[in-house]
Amino acid sequence: MNDLIQRLRRAYERELDLYCEVESLGRQGISAVEAGRSIEVLNDINRQKQGRLNAIAEIEMAIAEDKDAWRRARDGRVLNGELDSLLERLRRRIESILEIERETERRIVESSGILESKVATS
Repeated sequence: MNDLIQRLRRAYERELDLYCEVESLGRQGISAVEAGRSIEVLNDINRQKQGRLNAIAEIEMAIAEDKDAWRRARDGRVLNGELDSLLERLRRRIESILEIERETERRIVESSGILESKVATS
């Protein structure tokens, strides 16, 4: 069981690092929109984010069997507080990234004048 926990811990720590990079890139995207940077800049940021997300997906595929074994062994109980804490940190980071993405979309819409043109034609 300890080997399983250590493998999952290492994988989730790597994922957390990658999600931190995605979050940072997302904040760069907001700054780029605010600064009126070109779409190429945003596309480059998005490509970088996609690279990190692809790496996370690869990690998830690699640990799929370990995750299943963990779920079976855990059966709703807390078996390892450190691992549960790490999973909670991952959850919070993902929520933060989603909020950043929503904010980026909102700012893109605002900067493009889409809302103003809809209001003007109503």
